[in-house]
Amino acid sequence: MIAKIHKIEERIPQSRTENKDALDVLRLLRAIQTADLVTRLTTLRESNLAGAVTEQALTHIPALFGVLDAPGVMMAIAASTGEEEADTIAASMVALATDLVDACE
Repeated sequence: MIAKIHKIEERIPQSRTENKDALDVLRLLRAIQTADLVTRLTTLRESNLAGAVTEQALTHIPALFGVLDAPGVMMAIAASTGEEEADTIAASMVALATDLVDACE
């Protein structure tokens, strides 16, 4: 998930994003309990190797997924190809991303 977030963040200014990456983030947020993600992210944040990139990814989440019209939310909707209502995807992404960021603070 950390790599996906960085990939999305780095490619948005270049318009070279893959919508599927944002949908993958949503799938991960839905599939893994927030508490389990927080545990793993805490371990990564404390790592000498992964700490800085993990912290950076966490700071990108609100801008990418924190509001209904955020770039990552729009990308997830585009990638869903009608599998689910756009409003449901947007609300789910915002709620789960916000819960994760809040739980990591």
